[in-house]
Amino acid sequence: MWEGEQPFTFVDADVGDDGMVVGYGYTGGVGVWGDLGELVFALLAPDGTLRGEQRERRVPSRFLHMSPTPGALGVVLQREAGVALLRVADPDANRRRESWWRLRLSDGQCLDPVEDPKASLSDPDFAGRSITMAAVPGTPLVLAHWWAYEPARGAGGVFSLHDSDGLAVWEASFPRDYARSDEEEASRVRNEIRQAGAILAVADRRFDLWRTRDATRVRFELASQGGRWHVRELGAVPHAPMGSAGGEPPVPAATPFEATVLGVVEFGEERSPAPAEGVRAWDVDGSGQIGLVQAPAEEGGHATFALLDDRGRTLRRFPLPALGIASGTSITLNWQTGHRWLLTDRRYQDRNRVRGHWLDATDGSLKPLDDWDVPEPKALEMRRDGSFVVLGKGSAKYSSRDVLVAYDADGGYQWSVAENYEDVERIFSAMDVALRPDGGVVVLENVSDRLKLYREDGTFVELVELAEILGEEPGYLTRLHALPDGGLLLYDSSARSMHRLDAGLELVASFPLSYADGARSKVLWLDHVAPDGRWWGRDRSAFVVFGEDGVVTDFAGPAPDPLRLEQVSHNGRFVDARGVVHLIDGRTSAVHSFDASGARRWVAPLPTDAFPASFSLGYLAVRGDGHVFVSERFEDDRLEIDAQGRIVGPATTPAHGFSRRGLSDAPEGVDDKVLDLAFVPGSDRHWVAVRDVLELRDGSGRVETRAERGPGRRWLCVSGLLRAAADGSVAIVDDELSGDEVLPQVLVFDAAGEVRSSFSLPEMPRSYPQIAYNGRHVVVHSQGVLLVLDVETGRRQIATLVEQQGWGLFLAPDGNEIWLFAGSEPRMTRLARPIQ
Repeated sequence: MWEGEQPFTFVDADVGDDGMVVGYGYTGGVGVWGDLGELVFALLAPDGTLRGEQRERRVPSRFLHMSPTPGALGVVLQREAGVALLRVADPDANRRRESWWRLRLSDGQCLDPVEDPKASLSDPDFAGRSITMAAVPGTPLVLAHWWAYEPARGAGGVFSLHDSDGLAVWEASFPRDYARSDEEEASRVRNEIRQAGAILAVADRRFDLWRTRDATRVRFELASQGGRWHVRELGAVPHAPMGSAGGEPPVPAATPFEATVLGVVEFGEERSPAPAEGVRAWDVDGSGQIGLVQAPAEEGGHATFALLDDRGRTLRRFPLPALGIASGTSITLNWQTGHRWLLTDRRYQDRNRVRGHWLDATDGSLKPLDDWDVPEPKALEMRRDGSFVVLGKGSAKYSSRDVLVAYDADGGYQWSVAENYEDVERIFSAMDVALRPDGGVVVLENVSDRLKLYREDGTFVELVELAEILGEEPGYLTRLHALPDGGLLLYDSSARSMHRLDAGLELVASFPLSYADGARSKVLWLDHVAPDGRWWGRDRSAFVVFGEDGVVTDFAGPAPDPLRLEQVSHNGRFVDARGVVHLIDGRTSAVHSFDASGARRWVAPLPTDAFPASFSLGYLAVRGDGHVFVSERFEDDRLEIDAQGRIVGPATTPAHGFSRRGLSDAPEGVDDKVLDLAFVPGSDRHWVAVRDVLELRDGSGRVETRAERGPGRRWLCVSGLLRAAADGSVAIVDDELSGDEVLPQVLVFDAAGEVRSSFSLPEMPRSYPQIAYNGRHVVVHSQGVLLVLDVETGRRQIATLVEQQGWGLFLAPDGNEIWLFAGSEPRMTRLARPIQ
């Protein structure tokens, strides 16, 4: 009908039969960094010209780990009402509300938005966010589907019809419709609802809804009488609950197989457990001794309390049978006075109830604090008189809110400060708390980049803007420590550096944390300022003492040795097409190379100046000639190592660490970091992955092939994990986010960028899976579930493994074995691939 160009790209659009289009997009892209641009809501006339638009500048969310605002949820062309609607999320995530922006179809004029349309429902508190919405032909109404949840009614759906002013004229509630006793079944139902909703069809004055509990398609009819709309149910027919709402065929069942272990390969030298390994909580007492709680070494074992001297030698160790540490358990440990320590634990199995215990370090005995009402601690700080404050998470109706609470030496309540972002004297986005020598309380607020000061009795004193103190916009501030002289230490986790303030809150110095040789590490943390004034921290293996310049001066435990492999970085594993194993040490970042039997080939310690900031691994890749490439996750820095382990220097190929989405003339502000890189075996050609595109490049970095869409022409959402095969094809995990769930699928693209195969993964736990690929088979692992997929036949085979964690998955060069790395141990399990 027409074609044309506009200075924006629609993320979503609704197209009318006459060629009218309404849609929305983001001028700065959908990312969350850099120039966020504007949200654009635009109406294109039937001839393709711009008839009207509404724009609003996007800003970072006030809430941690939330997308910038405003954020759009979907768009609808409401022809009979003469308006187009854009659903826009409320910037306050706790309110579970939205507004509807409106454009008049006749002239594109912006109309007043509908604020909180669900407020006109009979029970707006039960309805949460909207999942989808559709215009009902033959009426001026829109049909909305709302996700609904309350503990008493479980997860379900609310459906409502709204007029052009956003007022509800009809509604129906399906409480507990998405609740199941079988959690796996419940997860599948909820995932499909979140992806596609339960509005199955709309037609002339009719609509069909999916009622999942009895697997039926329910039809409703509308009629207008006396100026009012009436709705009646016409009946229901069976409707398959899986796959139908999205219009996709059901996934064939996987055939079970028994995973046969062929052997285990150990890499590196034998070693004893280091003092800081497995530590869940720790503190330093008045004598300079380290108290710590370690998780059990085996499932079902007991946690232990240990007291170490300042050299890391064990003085006492006691089992803690009353303390069941399992997945989801959080712990704090703080020295109070003498031999008495305060230990808290919160267990998911106990509905997140926080328990308090007095621990006696002379015998390891625990005395519970009965009837103790304390929020889940984000931070707990102890005064020397035994009183303490907790920065914790208190419960709200549909979420949690921060709260600051003070207790006396026996755990009795004294005072509290609740969260309220509209009241400057309350806390908001609180990250950490510190107690100054004069008894004052300091709270670090992360999103607002502020300090809030309170007296010992909780009275508000002052708000301090950190940008004014530091002379620049702060990075990501996460930790706060009080110094004996009344000064403060602030930790910037984005720059991995410290800011020291004096007692008057003036900046004294800023410096990174580093070892004596200048090496910086992402696992090097400053955790405590001890009663004697020493600055204590730890890395993966040892407790460390920092000088006042942030340089490690002493170790309680083994010092780093770049020639020794201790623990493997969580994504620092790669097995090339020859079966050579490359591992990156999680403590020193040195690259270690082994053959498949575990024999060491070479070690390449990274020069301290290889990466300007502390090293955080981006990708580890091996070219066809055996050269190894290591990238820094947050910077455009890459290091090349030759096949004999010699440092070549900064990498010049691959050509660059950023992709401008394949457009050589792309505007500023649209760069996306390369998340992963995979060389085609035996070649210098390589696939790169960014958030929304795959590119196959030659050895000089020239783009040969680009893939931006998967099945159904849906835009890709690539996590970064990809594996290439010798024929130039590549397998990726496409992990579109829906609500709080990850809905992964495996896609295989050929060398021309066309989809060769796609596999949904309903069998897999809703977690980020690992994959291996060799051109014929894809292997997927997540939380102990192993799935083998045949790319040519589509056959699926599944097994359950003892190992729950997997941070590296590969196929042996001959394709007959599956090699799995679990946890951080330098150990590889060899499994037989099932015979087809």
